[in-house]
Amino acid sequence: MRIVANLRRAYELTDRFTRLRETGLLTLQEMADLLAVSTSTVKHWHSAGLLRGTAFNDKGECLYERPGDDLPTKREGSKLSKRVNPHALSNRTEGVQYED
Repeated sequence: MRIVANLRRAYELTDRFTRLRETGLLTLQEMADLLAVSTSTVKHWHSAGLLRGTAFNDKGECLYERPGDDLPTKREGSKLSKRVNPHALSNRTEGVQYED
């Protein structure tokens, strides 16, 4: 990781987090605030396929796409497996993408 950091500094390259933020992706806290839920709910909904997220590091931390008009909401007693958003699954990133 130190090699990558040195290369980024030497060539004045922006990190993945910054590049993704510039495309309009939201942080975990921003998504939680937008949906009026906790950050753990956002993570749970992302893993269940209700939200799209892109990992920005090797810890699996994500930045999230705005959900559009069909915002997920809490529904007590409703199984997440029955509520999966097919659009959220179509572009999911399971890991960090390393660029050449």
